[in-house]
Amino acid sequence: MTFRYALEVRRLGHDVVFFVDYPRSEKLHRPENRFSEITFPYPDWIREIRPPRRDISFLVPVGEIKELITELNSGGYDAVVFNGCWHKIGVFISRRTRVLCFFSGADLDVKASYKAVLHAKHSTNVIAHYVKTLLRLCETWLHRRGIRRASLINYFPEGVVPAADRLINEIMKGRDFHRIQVRGLTVDDVEYSPPSTRVGADVVIFNPTRFLWKNPLPLGYAMEENKRNDIMLRGIATFYNKTGLAIKVVLVEKGAQLTETKALIDELGIAHLVSWRQEMSQKEIFQHYQDSDVIFDQLGIHWVGHGGLDAMLVGRPVIANGRPDVFNKILGETIPLCQATNEEEVADWLAKLAMNPELRKEIGLRSREFVIRNFNATDTARQIVKHLE
Repeated sequence: MTFRYALEVRRLGHDVVFFVDYPRSEKLHRPENRFSEITFPYPDWIREIRPPRRDISFLVPVGEIKELITELNSGGYDAVVFNGCWHKIGVFISRRTRVLCFFSGADLDVKASYKAVLHAKHSTNVIAHYVKTLLRLCETWLHRRGIRRASLINYFPEGVVPAADRLINEIMKGRDFHRIQVRGLTVDDVEYSPPSTRVGADVVIFNPTRFLWKNPLPLGYAMEENKRNDIMLRGIATFYNKTGLAIKVVLVEKGAQLTETKALIDELGIAHLVSWRQEMSQKEIFQHYQDSDVIFDQLGIHWVGHGGLDAMLVGRPVIANGRPDVFNKILGETIPLCQATNEEEVADWLAKLAMNPELRKEIGLRSREFVIRNFNATDTARQIVKHLE
């Protein structure tokens, strides 16, 4: 997400240095696996760094973290943008330098929440649990201190995650700051892909969303992260039981609840519809978008992520909870998603889309136009530059 903005700010004529902290084995999050103009070895403006093994390393910065802080304070940077675990070093940045915090999600609503720490079970051993809880509280305190340095933050619109909105108000109380509420995508590098004319059992469904749906969620996950993939699976089962159409369902083996997911698939009697894929690169995901007829995103209380928006850019109908209660007000128009929050709505959409390739094409075209109009990273980059100027 942050790399999109780095590219766009560069295209607007400004100097950018971008630090990549994922290992080269990581397929999904490194820029060369998404952006065709980025090749490895990297150009000079992209640099590799190693993330700390534990967040506690930020409490007393030494070694590479200390060297990075020293460089950022050297006077060569007008602003520093933080994401993920790196918000914590915001507190060490010189007051001469602007701090911007762009949140992916959990780096705000989980990592910055004292409540999340206190409610989590950190160990089955009582003493170890209390020791780890104390350390996590210290890490959270530093994380919040770093965020408070920001003059600009980027997060989902107010109302999508009320708990995170409350966190922002707590952390930034009395602080003058600006909040960018709509996240832009790099839209120029995503071409429209004409959809297939498949119908019935030949239709291909793809779900790139990680599997995290069964409460209580595993240790370290907040309620807001629940993707409600179970609604998707129950909706597919309802559709199959009503129509008898053995549509092709492609799922990615990703997420903390794969065992529970496969058990639910067996319970619903739809295992013969499902084929699994290993985690993959962004380029491979886009190939799946092109090869599929319908895409799923989250059906919980959050909102559609970059995966769903990318699928809309490709020109595919996306079944998801688009939180119209929030986004229709902000954007002033209805999102052309296949809106669903329960299994009956999922089954109804599948019934409409599986037998009507023209409807899939029409929704896909409107989806692409909507994303280009409302979620363009160039617009986001202009807001960032305007703020800094």
